[in-house]
Amino acid sequence: MHKHGGRKRAIGTRAPMLVPIKPNEPWSLDFGSDQFTDGRRFRILTIVDDCTRENLALVADTTLSDLRVEWHYIVPGKPLSAALRLPAGQWANF
Repeated sequence: MHKHGGRKRAIGTRAPMLVPIKPNEPWSLDFGSDQFTDGRRFRILTIVDDCTRENLALVADTTLSDLRVEWHYIVPGKPLSAALRLPAGQWANF
């Protein structure tokens, strides 16, 4: 008889989320994906200003990869944020 393991629990404590005070401080970046009716897949890159909840960019493409993200292409005319929240709670500081 197969014995099932218990519920998985997080190891350690989580750091509290930083509350942005002014616009253009941290941005959040995330990828979503879906597929067309013919089966071809596409990805959507979303960038959001965490303070204002303004959608800074939505880029959809069938060949969009993590390495193809270029700031001057995505958010023209906006200064780059000092911090970027990536998927899975990671941070990138510039």
